[in-house]
Amino acid sequence: MLGTVLALGGGGFSMSDDGSLALDDLLLELTGKGRPRVCFIPTASGDVDG
Repeated sequence: MLGTVLALGGGGFSMSDDGSLALDDLLLELTGKGRPRVCFIPTASGDVDG
């Protein structure tokens, strides 16, 4: 089985300020599937300093 890993940094999935989903669309298009399965592993953000 051959797969592809697309790693993103410095932002987030579906988090564009202008409402554009271009990056999301590219990610889904790269799968070549009509109903792709995607694993999103976020990092912690917005944590309380204490």
